[in-house]
Amino acid sequence: MSPMGKKIFAASLLSLLLIGCAPTSSSASSASPSDSGSSGDAPSNSSATSSASSSSTGGEGEGPISDPAAQGVIFHAWNWSMNQIKDNLDAIKAAGFSTIQTSPMQPQKDFWAGDSISGGWWKLYQPLGMSVATKNNALGTKQDLIELCDEAAAKGMKIIVDVVTNHLAGGSGESFNSAVREYEPEIYDAELVHKGIGYVDDSNTRQLVRGHLGDYPDLMTEDDVVQQAILDMLKEYLDCGVNGFRFDAAKHIETPSDGEYASDYWPTVIGGIKQYAEETGKDAPFIYGEILNTPGNGRSIDYYTPYMDVTDTNLSWSYLNAVTGNNASSLNVTGYGLQPNQGVLWGESHDTYANDSHDTTYIDQGDIDKAYALGVMQTEYTSLYFCRPENGAGLPSVGTSSYKGKSIASINLFHDRYKGSADDFGQEDGVAYSKKDGAVALVGVSSNEVSIRVDAEDGTYLDEVSGNPFVIKDGTLKGTLGSSSIAVIYFKEPSKSPQISIDCKENADEGSVEVTISAVNADSASYSINGGNETAFDGVATFTLTGKPGDSFLIEAKSSKGDQVATSSKTAVIPAKEGTVYVKGEIEGLDGCDLYAWVWGASSGRWVEARKEEGGYSFDIEDGDTGFLLAIFEEGVSPNWDDCLGQTQDMVIGGSRICLASELSWK
Repeated sequence: MSPMGKKIFAASLLSLLLIGCAPTSSSASSASPSDSGSSGDAPSNSSATSSASSSSTGGEGEGPISDPAAQGVIFHAWNWSMNQIKDNLDAIKAAGFSTIQTSPMQPQKDFWAGDSISGGWWKLYQPLGMSVATKNNALGTKQDLIELCDEAAAKGMKIIVDVVTNHLAGGSGESFNSAVREYEPEIYDAELVHKGIGYVDDSNTRQLVRGHLGDYPDLMTEDDVVQQAILDMLKEYLDCGVNGFRFDAAKHIETPSDGEYASDYWPTVIGGIKQYAEETGKDAPFIYGEILNTPGNGRSIDYYTPYMDVTDTNLSWSYLNAVTGNNASSLNVTGYGLQPNQGVLWGESHDTYANDSHDTTYIDQGDIDKAYALGVMQTEYTSLYFCRPENGAGLPSVGTSSYKGKSIASINLFHDRYKGSADDFGQEDGVAYSKKDGAVALVGVSSNEVSIRVDAEDGTYLDEVSGNPFVIKDGTLKGTLGSSSIAVIYFKEPSKSPQISIDCKENADEGSVEVTISAVNADSASYSINGGNETAFDGVATFTLTGKPGDSFLIEAKSSKGDQVATSSKTAVIPAKEGTVYVKGEIEGLDGCDLYAWVWGASSGRWVEARKEEGGYSFDIEDGDTGFLLAIFEEGVSPNWDDCLGQTQDMVIGGSRICLASELSWK
């Protein structure tokens, strides 16, 4: 993350570059996350909406998932208030989700309204008590939660909450915050915390389940008083209308299989809440626990699966690494070796996004979505979609709208239609597939060119996401994935109508775009560029577009068969040359100043001086760089944070590595 603290400038120079500088530096890692423990560790510093109707899946009257149990998809409304979730229920449902996970709703440490997410999210993971907050929670109150659950239920949707039961807010790693006494006097006065053990450590069971995760104490979860307080809270949640729970830091709570450190915590708490649900006529709650990286040396994931589903972080990481590394072979990783209906997968989680090392923070959202789709297309698993916050957002705050993209709705609905069915999952030539009876889901891991065997009638079929035609001939499906690299194809009646598709491939070495336009089931076809003359072609047209980085070309194509006409359009953008970021447009007010970029990613952050070029500025980057910001200095001054006159916010390098100077967005 970038240094913070001084002025922000802009492209019209001192109006769009937003934050100031402070003398620290930043880098982001692309490895798997360090297991420092719970999500509550100390903090580190345009999509079109899509209707999730049954018609888009080819199903008859099929709606979104009806329960959050195994084989579902969960929307993680991280740091959204209860009222913000309520206001967005229709949009979330339209994206194919009917289960929503909230952040913890227990009374939080050091509560104050308007806290920033980076400065305050972790406080939600240092609760003052085992109860639903009636005050002191930035996301709302118990009454707000009740109203959310009521409205969600009326829409056929369900709510699960993140619960923190491993620890309470600390004064230190071995003592409670004094405010805990108001909520848990019995636990506070008896000092029911583990002492003399130190920080958590995977290497031995004693430290793993009795060590503290930071400056907050590890509860004696083996104690009856603690267990009863937790069970009472879960009952309170169920009475509010909640349908399930995610247990934060589950791996750091002992199981009956932990030898001299064993306890009956999980049988008591999980068994107790399921019994309570049955006694009160409620559905059995869906429960899963957070297990980061490993269950600990000498311990098995099977210690937990008799009581709950668990996060399969190893398998999730293998999918994300396959995408970011353009290496489909890593899809063969088995993760924890769970049965599919025991595991919860994600493209990223709040642990990987907001931890100290920012493991996924600067990975492009499109790659995150592809990793998510790799889990969702395996319909025996449960998958979670983490909604990233906006840069600089306050707490609470609605996150980005990336979940509204058609690719997410389409892959969710594929999952819903086939949930629980056996998966034929694999990859061919860099494209991952999940074959079902009557459909296939596809994700381009290292290629967007599809050629796989399927069991369907020869003919032309349309991708639900991009609308691109895919042709089956002699049992082989061929076609090109759209820009999201995610496709869902239902093998209904083959299309007999004309189809047209446009595929654009950037060639960064040459600074050009290779264009292929395909017409299927057509008597005639033509295309035009930027509204120019139409050029007729037969079947397939290929050509190359060149220009300055950031130049745009609107390609419009049509095909005809009888009186039927199919049209398609796509904008091609000339990419920045390989190894560079190009800021397109003039930045006014640079007289007497030099422009630099602070770039970081797989390596440490570093300063890169701008090269002025026709129409913009170029900056050299390296493989693995994901973060980028602009900064200005007095002319001739060596760049350092103390002398920075102004900087932009952190930006994730995206698009064609072309940043529009006018609005600091990626083209």
